[in-house]
Amino acid sequence: MTRFIVGIAGVIFLALSCLLYVQVYRHVSPIKSHTDIDSPAYLERAELFCTTNTFARPGEQTVPYFTLGYPLIMGLIFKLFGLNKIIIIWFQVLLALITGLLLVIISRRLFNNTVAGITALFFAGNLGFLVFSQFILTEICLVFFLVLFFERFSYFLQVYKFSALMTAGVSLGLSVIIKPAALYFPILLLPLISNKKMATTWLFLFSFILPIMSYSLHNNYIFGSYKLGSLDQVNLYFWFFPHVLAQENGTNSDIERAYLARLNNHDPSFAPVKKLFWQKFKHNPVRFIFVWLKNVFKTAAGLYTTNLKVLVDQNVHGGDISFFRINGTIVQKIQRYITAGTSLTWVKTIGYLEAFWSVMRYILCLIGLFGLFYTRRYIILYFFSSYLFYFAMITGHDGCARFRMLFEFVLLILAAYGLLLVTERIKHVLDMKKKERGYA
Repeated sequence: MTRFIVGIAGVIFLALSCLLYVQVYRHVSPIKSHTDIDSPAYLERAELFCTTNTFARPGEQTVPYFTLGYPLIMGLIFKLFGLNKIIIIWFQVLLALITGLLLVIISRRLFNNTVAGITALFFAGNLGFLVFSQFILTEICLVFFLVLFFERFSYFLQVYKFSALMTAGVSLGLSVIIKPAALYFPILLLPLISNKKMATTWLFLFSFILPIMSYSLHNNYIFGSYKLGSLDQVNLYFWFFPHVLAQENGTNSDIERAYLARLNNHDPSFAPVKKLFWQKFKHNPVRFIFVWLKNVFKTAAGLYTTNLKVLVDQNVHGGDISFFRINGTIVQKIQRYITAGTSLTWVKTIGYLEAFWSVMRYILCLIGLFGLFYTRRYIILYFFSSYLFYFAMITGHDGCARFRMLFEFVLLILAAYGLLLVTERIKHVLDMKKKERGYA
């Protein structure tokens, strides 16, 4: 029965992906289709690698601010099938399906077949996986390696096989080459492996570092620097800091970002902006913390419908729709956030459904976490909780639903487990009432 449900879920996901692809084809020009703010940079490096076998432009000696794992994957696909971004899209749809299968494996192993089936159905209709499969962005490739890590590491926690731990480490390291989100996450994993032999800890860390070290050596050979990139500094000084200045000055982040760009004057070390950043931080650190946590909330509460609008509407671009820039009461802001930027009724309908499901999902996740605590599965509870905490907190530089893809799959599994607990509780209550009527 579980296999049948998983098969149906796969068909649903593929059918919805086809429908979404048709909508993009109908409403968006070929040049803009399947792209967002970051897409041109990835496409440029991928095409450069495809045609020249290197990521460096002639005479270039500066490491790109973003890591090159995703352009490498794209470049290899271009070499095999030609310079056609549509091939990338359908590759990502296939990769998303494989990721969904990994989620089923995780759910079945940690819980049972019922949770695995529910997870498969939740995945099939998940707007994040559907939408970002259609974008030339890192999300799907990044999530695949994170889910593979999650599957292998959770397996290690159950059987303590070194091969599983090594695969988990390599997968997490490869995710860093796609985007360095997980760079410091191994610190939170040490309590789960340090109580074993010391060799276990070193084995995991070596497996994790190996892909990163290889990429660093590549950068030194090609660009003359061991740096992975400068995405951390870009995120901190040109994405997060403008939010702080906007909060201080009563403006918006776009205005403050333009001001910081003028102040920096193309300085690759970001020295002028760094100086101002730390001056402001020393003067009012509470504001920095508040803005960071506000952005984390935006990540947790944001709707993928906003990204859907960018995908299917020619005139909507990333960052155009922000809840905190909309005026009105809370209800009016929510309504405008859901409906702004599109005239398509089906997109608005999806927005309302997603908003309702988002609330229900978090309730089910809390129930799932409580279930792990109640059944004293403390190791799994720590693993889930530490993962959610870390990958939610690192999004504070510029919160939006897109960054929730880092931990969306964990929410799906927990919600599936929570739903099982709710249905079992309801069934138990109904059975008790039947017995009471029988005795009466």
